[in-house]
Amino acid sequence: MLYREDEQFKLMPLKATYKQHGKEHISYVAGRKEMEPYEEMGHISELSFEEAAYSSDQLNRLKEAQEMPASQYQPVEEYALEGTVLKGSMIEVAKERENLELSILGLSEMMMGVVF
Repeated sequence: MLYREDEQFKLMPLKATYKQHGKEHISYVAGRKEMEPYEEMGHISELSFEEAAYSSDQLNRLKEAQEMPASQYQPVEEYALEGTVLKGSMIEVAKERENLELSILGLSEMMMGVVF
């Protein structure tokens, strides 16, 4: 449900619903032009589009990770959509660094409050 544009990950803005071999299918797409040719060739029918809906949490998580390299597609998708940080991913490293920085800041504040 992610795609890359301008060196950033983005969530697919459209949800396409269509029939293929008598069964209804749903696909998330970046634009209408991705699916319309399939309908024109007769591979699918009853094609319709609606805006994809994402939660504010999903949008915020994507914002954190949208500039990760293309090689991090799977970790970014898991994190943005599910909130799952995959082991060994660049997101895991960034989260660990963030936690370490917060710990150091907390310790610094605590030490500055101590009178010598």
